[in-house]
Amino acid sequence: MYFLTSLLTGGVFMTTLPTVFQTCHFIINFIYKSFIMPQHLKRLFDHVINTNMALKYNKFPRGVLNNYLPGYYGETFFGKTFRNLQRMCSPILWLSNLMVCFSINMIPFVGPVLVVFLRGPKSGFKKHQRYFYLKGLTNAQVYYIWLNMRTTYFMFGVLTLFLEMTPIIGYLFVFTNTIGAACWAVDIEDKLYKQMLANVLVKEEGK
Repeated sequence: MYFLTSLLTGGVFMTTLPTVFQTCHFIINFIYKSFIMPQHLKRLFDHVINTNMALKYNKFPRGVLNNYLPGYYGETFFGKTFRNLQRMCSPILWLSNLMVCFSINMIPFVGPVLVVFLRGPKSGFKKHQRYFYLKGLTNAQVYYIWLNMRTTYFMFGVLTLFLEMTPIIGYLFVFTNTIGAACWAVDIEDKLYKQMLANVLVKEEGK
């Protein structure tokens, strides 16, 4: 009888301990990335851009990077309507998503993995919000990028979230992922610049 009681007690303990740990980690991670680190990560992102592109700015103004966006020819009426509806509902959607992720995260062991896949697309996309600001893109242009690169941002977001959710050392990956996102932005800018030059040469040859 004593052995059975100890076994049951141990089983409950082994079930609740991961849940408590995962819940605490979720809350701390949310506070850390939402309120403590944004300004530091923004400076780090700017530093990587400044160093790799040799812009030599002390402080980046909005639109410092080229706003060239191939394939974008303006926003349709239906696209604008849908985007505005999303913007109006965004606080409710954000809170609902947070509560759902928090609840799923409490499932022992598999919960955090499910949360990573649920938050992956938006998490990866948010790491380029500073990049979109530096390009001076409108909300419609940013939404266009989201629609056309959702799969890429999903893969990037899942990978970075898995690293960031690693206990203890995950907080260091927040910085390395920001550096990675900035280097990715530099690579995109380099490709866009070459594409722009190629288009100019084609137009000049056609004259």
